[in-house]
Amino acid sequence: MMKSFDIILTECLKNKGLKYIRFKVDPTLNSGFEKSEAYEGFVLQELSHENCGPVGPGLPPLLKVLLPGGPLPGIFNVKEPVLTPSKPNSIKMFKKYIAKKLRDKISKKEFEQIRNTNNIDDIEHYLKQGGVDDSELLKIYKTLLRHAT
Repeated sequence: MMKSFDIILTECLKNKGLKYIRFKVDPTLNSGFEKSEAYEGFVLQELSHENCGPVGPGLPPLLKVLLPGGPLPGIFNVKEPVLTPSKPNSIKMFKKYIAKKLRDKISKKEFEQIRNTNNIDDIEHYLKQGGVDDSELLKIYKTLLRHAT
């Protein structure tokens, strides 16, 4: 199976040690971000009041962020980002569990969609789309939490 360019780029950049963040933005401060949803990307440069010098009062902190995929691929200047928790290890563990225990239950299409996302809400949606009901999902969460400690 061939990996998409976005997946290859993301893996390569993670291996290079760039900080990978999950963040939300105020769409009124950031053009191009019309929705107030969470985005994930690599920090290319951090500019704060200290970095910018005496440019003027009220200069908001700024991140230059590379978003390798998703709804807005590209490099963006993000004003006043709000970092949100990103738990890549827990998501990775959840996806491994799905691959091991549910491979025969869900279709190849849903399995591939799950592999290509790190958003827990999307994963849950694809599992339900594949026929996993709420009680099964609760059992999966309990099993994972029991083994996570």
